[in-house]
Amino acid sequence: MQYTNTVRRGHVINGLKIEGANSGFMARIAAASEVGVNGLICNVAFTNAEVHTDTGNTGFLTSYMGGQGSGGVRNVYVHCVSQGSNTAIIGWAMYQNSHRILNCIVETRADAGATNVYGFSSNTYYCQLKGIVIGQGVAAYKTQTNSYLDKFTVKCELYGDYSAFIADWPNISDQFTEAEWSDVMWDTENYGIPVPKALAAKGVSEGDITIDEDTTATVQAGQSFQIGYSGCLVKLKLESGGNTDGIELNGNIVTVDESVSEGTQFKVIASSVIDPEVTDEITITVSAA
Repeated sequence: MQYTNTVRRGHVINGLKIEGANSGFMARIAAASEVGVNGLICNVAFTNAEVHTDTGNTGFLTSYMGGQGSGGVRNVYVHCVSQGSNTAIIGWAMYQNSHRILNCIVETRADAGATNVYGFSSNTYYCQLKGIVIGQGVAAYKTQTNSYLDKFTVKCELYGDYSAFIADWPNISDQFTEAEWSDVMWDTENYGIPVPKALAAKGVSEGDITIDEDTTATVQAGQSFQIGYSGCLVKLKLESGGNTDGIELNGNIVTVDESVSEGTQFKVIASSVIDPEVTDEITITVSAA
């Protein structure tokens, strides 16, 4: 595990792996019998994280947040590269009183075949929840049938990839202003999107942005093409020297209409949200339908 302390920019913990039932970076934030315990995790970014459990359930950040206090998780970013079954990123179980999860961003990808995979929690009763989940094969959170969540503020958006979040940010940004993004932790100047300052200071958390495919590809008119990429905080854009009518980019899916002529070429460029100069690109040629 690598730990970096950056003054006035929060903290970054890279490569942390959590394994085993009921474990976590901090396995419990307050216990049910502890009145007035206000455990709090805030202003920290985790990159290249992993979380798995052989039996039971577990959370990457915490498995249990309860008790009679008012602790919580605030201004936390987690980038998880491997998440197994029966796991959550922020916490597995959220019980008791008005615990708060505010202004957190989770970027994760479920392992192949993994089930019961959540960004925030799979066992939520009382909680004020505001955050973003970006991931594939995951759910944002699960409310229990006898939950009291309706008494608290819940605003949790789920996106399939980071570019979809970026595209929607103008539509949702004003819904996250009640608890401001901490200027200790987040940089909101670039695109207006909150990114951890500690990551912005060093570029990107995984190094260069890389498109998984070769530098060129072919897509048939009337078909779609999925752009795979490596790296977090990634923005995708469509670029063409000519007319892009009939060519659409939604998230990381390119769709080419049947009307697009054979031989038409266009590019998809992947760039870092926090350093637009870090890029990779692929040139796609349209073949006959």
